[in-house]
Amino acid sequence: MDRASSPLFVVAQTATGKRLVTIKKIAAGETILAFEKKFVSYSTNKTLRIDENTHQISADPNSPENFINHSCDANAYIDFKSLSLVARRPITSGEEITYNYCTSDYDEEDIFECHCQSAKCKKYIAGFKSLRLSEKLELREQLSPFLAQKLDEELAALSAAENNTQSASLSEI
Repeated sequence: MDRASSPLFVVAQTATGKRLVTIKKIAAGETILAFEKKFVSYSTNKTLRIDENTHQISADPNSPENFINHSCDANAYIDFKSLSLVARRPITSGEEITYNYCTSDYDEEDIFECHCQSAKCKKYIAGFKSLRLSEKLELREQLSPFLAQKLDEELAALSAAENNTQSASLSEI
């Protein structure tokens, strides 16, 4: 294991790649790390979508933030106001630190088969846009402002469509 500059975790090398692993218990609500505040206009599998054309990126490819893996039932989330990773629940020592990529990726930015082994595993990850509405609503509190706006637009469109259907039904009476 390579030691990262954190009293909370290390970057661990596994057969499938690097990951963040806790070295002590982390309390729910505790900040785990702050993301570098460097922004670019393009997307890669190492960027974090902030807005339509704004993505966060680390200047250092070996930065711990580049090794936060996905879980469909993640133990951490991104606080987009402070641009930091925060524990969603208590995280035990030795546990991998994860966040749900569907809270920041919109449409096919990082497509992959998921092997998180959580009871909530979606098996295939293709961004927020590919989720069912009920899944989107479940993630609402963790969404980037960009994805929260997309969800609000989707809900408004559904509401308008429902109102149009009701108006059409009433005019037939």
